[in-house]
Amino acid sequence: MLLDKLETLRPQLASAAQRIYDEWQQDADGVDEVYGSGGCCDDISQEIAGVIASAYDDVSITEAGQPGDDHASIIAFDQNEAYIVDIPPSVYEEGGGYSWKKIEGVEITPEDVEIYSLNLSPEDIAEFQTEASNNLDRAIDLLAQFQMTDAINFWDLGMSRDQVAALISQVPLRGAYRITDDSILLDNARDAQAIWDYFQMNM
Repeated sequence: MLLDKLETLRPQLASAAQRIYDEWQQDADGVDEVYGSGGCCDDISQEIAGVIASAYDDVSITEAGQPGDDHASIIAFDQNEAYIVDIPPSVYEEGGGYSWKKIEGVEITPEDVEIYSLNLSPEDIAEFQTEASNNLDRAIDLLAQFQMTDAINFWDLGMSRDQVAALISQVPLRGAYRITDDSILLDNARDAQAIWDYFQMNM
């Protein structure tokens, strides 16, 4: 069952979130170089997605909530079940909107990971699957538009756009690339493999 799979990942999910939390450094004015005055929940949700996607090929990921929501989380689903997987912001930050303050000294534990069923109908799950398929079609269209051959989605890396940009700067690429809202587009498979290799060795 999907729930059992997700439950086994609690330690990895907590560890991934802890790394993002530890890297979040606010100055005396509550500003971070990456997040500004905002919080780190977007990157934590990306990390959660990356852990799940790396562990199970038969589990798909989509975003929970709507644009403009205060908090980012993800939905993990297969053909039969769907669960929200989240670490509540109250565990590691306080605030609202676009202004969040880091709660210092937090140790994120497996028990902080929330996993709860959405109790969706088969039709609802099919809609999620359609959305995932549409995202793939969009990636294919972008590849054609920019004359690229390979794409790596940020969800697969469990990284934010800014983190991906920093990662790319460390990898010696031979060809052209383009960073979109949710993917890296590349013009050759060798560079795509180089990114994966670097990611697996250093992240």
